[in-house]
Parts: sequence; structure tokens; C-alpha cells
Amino acid sequence: MNREAWDRWCEWGILGLMLAVLVFGPLAMGAVRTPEFVSIQGLVLGAAALWLVRLWLNPRPQLFWPPIGWAVLAFAAYAVVRYLSADIEYLARQELRRVLTYTLIFFVVINNLHRQGSVRIIAFTLIFLGMAVSFYAFYQFLTGSDRVWIFVNPYKHRASGTYINPNHLAGFLEMLLP
Repeated sequence: MNREAWDRWCEWGILGLMLAVLVFGPLAMGAVRTPEFVSIQGLVLGAAALWLVRLWLNPRPQLFWPPIGWAVLAFAAYAVVRYLSADIEYLARQELRRVLTYTLIFFVVINNLHRQGSVRIIAFTLIFLGMAVSFYAFYQFLTGSDRVWIFVNPYKHRASGTYINPNHLAGFLEMLLP
């Protein structure tokens, strides 16, 4: 196989891993619990590894660095500084892991998934995910279910989809609206 074919396979692998993150996160109640977030971290690290392979395969690697990249990097640096001066180290470490994971997602996506086909696949995936979560919330509302997957929902008679808090469902759907 030539370099272009390997590069294309790596790009499709990154797209698949990022779609897995985008689908798994909302379906796992926002990945607020540690086991679910560790799964997302593994997917993101896999995508970052494929990005490094793409950089190694390319004879003249280029990084796309938009101006917002400096703000993202500055926020990540701020999170590291705040971690070093935190009162409760364990909680600060968990939050730092989240910030660094989201920073890595930003740079992997911005540098690898900028083609129109990739953007279209991501958009349709998010639209259908929002539709599926909305159908689940509609089912919860019609049946009066007090469960989210296997967990008991403390918000009685309110649909929350795959989230515990109904406001989190509303926020997810609002993000998908544009």
C-alpha cells in the first residue's frame, strides 16, 4: 500500500473514533461517571495515535492552527496551573484529565476532519443521535418511566432521555439545534 492509502485509512479511523466519542458520550449519560469517561479517553487517545501516524506518513506534515487554538491552549495551560495549586488534588486531577481530553479532541478534529464529507457525516450522526435520544425521552414521558437505562431518575414525570437531569437533555438538544 502507498502512503496516500494509509493516510486515508488513518483519516477514516480518526473519523470513526470521533463518531464513537460523539455517540457514546450522550448515550452514557454524558460520560460523567469515571468508567464511561475512561472509555472516551481511550477512544480519543486512539484517534491521537492515528493522527501521529498520519503526521509520520506525510512527507511534509502541516498543522492547522486557527487563532482559537491559542485560546484553547491557554485554557489548558490555565487548567494545569490551577491543578498544581488545588486544595483537593484528586478532584483537580479528574477535572484536568477532562480539560486535556477535550483539548486533544479539539486539535485532532480541527487538523483531521476538515473535509466536507467528514463534516457531513458528523452532522448527520449528531442529528440522528439527537433524534434517537428525543424518541427515548418521548417514550419516558408517555410511559411515565422513572428510569434512565438501569438508573432510577429522581425527576418524576419528566423526560430526560439518556441523561439524569432533564435540563442536560435540553442543553444537548440546544447544542444540536444550529
